[in-house]
Amino acid sequence: MKYVTLENRICAVDNDKVIGEIDFEKINDNTYNIYRTFVSEEYRGKNIASELVNRAFDELRNNRNANIESTCSYCNKFID
Repeated sequence: MKYVTLENRICAVDNDKVIGEIDFEKINDNTYNIYRTFVSEEYRGKNIASELVNRAFDELRNNRNANIESTCSYCNKFID
């Protein structure tokens, strides 16, 4: 499995098939909102969603120097 970072999402890919993703949008110059986390049913329970959240936090905080907001109920569990 690999993870691919795009402009507004990070995807979990297995055998060239997207099996999970976390989506975010830029709200202003230094803030992003994470609004959706999804993992295909057959891949749930394998910590893929939490890995997507961790990768999104790393990407947004460290690589884009941004603040994070969330309207995603799953992601809200990880916000301080």
